[in-house]
Amino acid sequence: MRPEVFYIFLSLFTLIFFALFDPGVNLYGFDATETSENLLNVNLTLYVLRNALLYIPMVCYLALRGLSEKELKLLAGIVALVAPFSIVAFLYDIEFLPSKNIMDIVSLGGYGLQRNTYVSYLTFPFIASLYLVVELRIKIFKLSFLAVELFIFLYMMVSGCRQGMIFCIFMTLLMLMCVPTKNKAIKCLLFIIACSVIFMVANYYATSEYNVHDVIEVRYSSVAGFFDTGGREEIIKDGLGLLNVQEYLVGAGLSSVIISGPHNDFIRWTQRIGIPGMVLSFLPFFLSALHVFRYMQRKKKRPMLLFILSALFFTIYHSCFGYPREDAYQALYAFLGLALWLAISKSEPISNHKMHTYLHSR
Repeated sequence: MRPEVFYIFLSLFTLIFFALFDPGVNLYGFDATETSENLLNVNLTLYVLRNALLYIPMVCYLALRGLSEKELKLLAGIVALVAPFSIVAFLYDIEFLPSKNIMDIVSLGGYGLQRNTYVSYLTFPFIASLYLVVELRIKIFKLSFLAVELFIFLYMMVSGCRQGMIFCIFMTLLMLMCVPTKNKAIKCLLFIIACSVIFMVANYYATSEYNVHDVIEVRYSSVAGFFDTGGREEIIKDGLGLLNVQEYLVGAGLSSVIISGPHNDFIRWTQRIGIPGMVLSFLPFFLSALHVFRYMQRKKKRPMLLFILSALFFTIYHSCFGYPREDAYQALYAFLGLALWLAISKSEPISNHKMHTYLHSR
């Protein structure tokens, strides 16, 4: 059994064990039905288990089946092309369209746009588009996915999702630096030009007739405003302060935090099952990322492996700001990165005797 798969099942058995002894403590005193009215008649412990188990069959299926590079490109293409239609559908769902112009989003300051959940999900289609722009050879396809990238990034910008923008910028720079190409200088120049254009567009709408919300102006008016954490450190500190010494080891219970909380999945799982349990639940993601990084050092299939590495970091990164493994928008993609690595590393040409020897030697 692959080490990643072993730790997936070990973490699940650990959760089931903790579920048997859940004391039913409510750390924050919130009403769980604010998450869903269906929770009124549902055991909260089973609800948390359901969220943890929901996409494990997908991970196991792809790990057993494997994926070819061609299939990976097709999957990335579907994920990327769905995103623009998803944005339009979302704006219709919140009744923003068709009554308002899409650029009027700047007047909302991100309120009602679900920045930490829906907008964060869009970073996965962004990295899928980025992978295809680098990897595809047909210019019309490259331009199409580049347009998807820009559309997603501009939507993040006008919705005020800084965490999403930072993730996308970092992954773009990583792709530019790590992918072997004779035109690296030109690509870096194009990236700088794109950032400059986006900045000028933001500046234009900040000074135009559009009613730009104060939150948007503050976040983009200075570097300090852009990186302001909004007191997240205090929220995390307060969340940890709710635990006693014993609960740092075993947690306060699987259902102790259902809604809201510390805005950090690492802290939330510490609250639920303690530090050892939290580490175990994230271990498959970190272990997979380490394997991808080490294999990248052999300078083979860099764009594909960078995409998978980005997909794994999608879960790790957004867990610092929310709960991607339990969010309705992000959960599928939070587990998809893990599934993609297990599937690709099983298939040719990566999955060969040398590859397995390399992984197990580590």
